[in-house]
Amino acid sequence: MKIPCILLLVPFLWVVSCQSNTTMERRRGEISPRSVLLPVWERTVVRGTRFAPVSDQFGTPAWSPGTLRIVTGTSRGEIWSMDLTGRMLWRTALHEPVESAPLVHEQMILVGTISGGLHALDRETGRQLWKFQGYGSFLGSMLVSDGVVYALTSRNKLYAVALETGQLHWSREHETPQAYTVRGHSSLARYRNLLIYGLSDGRIMSIDIQRRGEVYWTADLEDGADENYLDADATPIVFGDRIFAASYRKGLVSLSVETGEVNWRYPVGGVTRLLLYREKLYFVSSSTGIHCLSLDGRLLWRQYVEMGTATSMQIVKHRLLISFDEGGLIALNPDNGFFYQKFDTGSGISGGFATSGPWLTTLANNGRLYLFEIR
Repeated sequence: MKIPCILLLVPFLWVVSCQSNTTMERRRGEISPRSVLLPVWERTVVRGTRFAPVSDQFGTPAWSPGTLRIVTGTSRGEIWSMDLTGRMLWRTALHEPVESAPLVHEQMILVGTISGGLHALDRETGRQLWKFQGYGSFLGSMLVSDGVVYALTSRNKLYAVALETGQLHWSREHETPQAYTVRGHSSLARYRNLLIYGLSDGRIMSIDIQRRGEVYWTADLEDGADENYLDADATPIVFGDRIFAASYRKGLVSLSVETGEVNWRYPVGGVTRLLLYREKLYFVSSSTGIHCLSLDGRLLWRQYVEMGTATSMQIVKHRLLISFDEGGLIALNPDNGFFYQKFDTGSGISGGFATSGPWLTTLANNGRLYLFEIR
């Protein structure tokens, strides 16, 4: 192996410093200096056949708080509950494909389906407690507050449903554009008595849940000149008096939480996920890669990747973890974007992942559920 040598000039002394190619590549962030994702086990939860291969799995697993149990939905319309060893505790058939993350709330599991079904299951047995039928597909995360479940559908319809009975309290419908949109939709953010979320026409909505969904303010992130791909699907982040949101074509924006007025914009396309960590913003553009911004919109670093669309982002143990629908999982240093590790499932991760302490679980497009230890 050739060793590049660097000649350093020090007063009264010439020093020759030799560094291996590996050392120099690590400094540039081009190779992995350590393994931070340790595979523990994998289990097949969706099996294909000769005539019906496994379809992409858009369901994201969830952890049951205090028990270290994993709950996940599948494209076959099943909900699985497993312990940390991968042993199945129970399995319930909903007969409707699940493409979202279940929400475990106390002794209840809430899960939405692409057929518009919102189901409540018993956490210990999987027995169905109630079902509410909505309009559109439930693809994002739900939110529970004061005995009410709030959930948004792909048809831009927001539902407020009683947690105990599944009865409808109220709903609010927003116009759905008759154009091409990106798959998925925004999940809900909460600020005091306001719910904040994005729509498929590029608007950010702020509504008052104490006034049965009355609109507090609306911010349009797109200009509407081209009606295709206007989506504001990235779930907004509330931080102090600011909201950080994004639309698919126009990029990232900072808004006033009280008025919806734009403070600054960072133009970049293809953003569907946002993450805030230690007063830094992280996001992935499908065209220009992984970005880290300051809270005033200055670029701190960028790392280019070609792994498809980002489906989840979290920072655990100071590792930036990102899943992609084509390339699997990667781990980076959140300070500078240097790569630690890549784990390729061979089929991508369309749903995302969930973490609890040092554990990470994800359902890959090959129908296998994985458990990793984060180091």
